Amino acid sequence: MINNLISLYSPSYIRALVYLLEKSKYRLKPYLGLLNKTKDFKKVIKTHKPLKTKTNTSWLMALRLGILIQLIIGAFLIYSGIKHTIHGGIYFGLAVIVCYPLVWAYIIGVVLFFGKWQAEVQL
Repeated sequence: MINNLISLYSPSYIRALVYLLEKSKYRLKPYLGLLNKTKDFKKVIKTHKPLKTKTNTSWLMALRLGILIQLIIGAFLIYSGIKHTIHGGIYFGLAVIVCYPLVWAYIIGVVLFFGKWQAEVQL
């Protein structure tokens, strides 16, 4: 169980999300089904790797950028909480940092829902 939790924070987590997107053919219901069934994201990458397509590369870059921005915001909130400019900033900043894997896994779902992503896999 601890390994499953740690896999959410591994560097390969983002590639695993992109692989789940690719496997679900960029459709919302199959993606959420795969996401909810997956327990250990490290195992996904050990057995499967996403193809290097423009779509997958775009998803990887967008997720990396979004996660980086969320981590920076969390660090800023912690810093502001330490300097007493934001009450509760330390706890809120920690929450922002700790929850990033779940936030971005489901932000993908929101983008699929509103963006209606349909992509053909280029071999």
